[in-house]
Amino acid sequence: LLVSVIIVGVLLGLVLTVGRHTIKRSEFTSTLNQFVSDVAYARQLAARENRYVAVVFDATGTEYTIQLETKISGNIAAAESDADYNFTVVKRVEPMNGQQFNDGSVKGFLVNSVGETYKFPYDLLNPEPARVTVRFFRVLGAKEGEPSTAYEIERYITLTPLGGLIV
Repeated sequence: LLVSVIIVGVLLGLVLTVGRHTIKRSEFTSTLNQFVSDVAYARQLAARENRYVAVVFDATGTEYTIQLETKISGNIAAAESDADYNFTVVKRVEPMNGQQFNDGSVKGFLVNSVGETYKFPYDLLNPEPARVTVRFFRVLGAKEGEPSTAYEIERYITLTPLGGLIV
């Protein structure tokens, strides 16, 4: 009887460990799917409004916003420090409930009405579509407010200059 209880306990421990890992991977996959969906939404919004749409990551790497160009000025590069900001936030997304998922190496990107991708911020007077690669990760044993460099899961999503998407 004691041997049976020990075997059941070991099996239960294994199931719980594997289950927790599966849930984390599922949450991460959901984050990637949401981002891909939001990129499609940004492209659709840009086409419908015939304006640039920016997807901008916050400095902490815990959220991003989708922003619609509201004033065509020709220079988005100055928009960050300029009081007369050119974009209005349409959607704010915090995909992993406050946990860091992006390292800030990419500040954001723009899409235009024909689906071309541009780095953000940049000067619209000298437009040149660009390849943008966004790194997503889930920190190993992430606890709120604790920095870590060990990654449990890491994926890259690349937006090609002419509208392609590589996951």
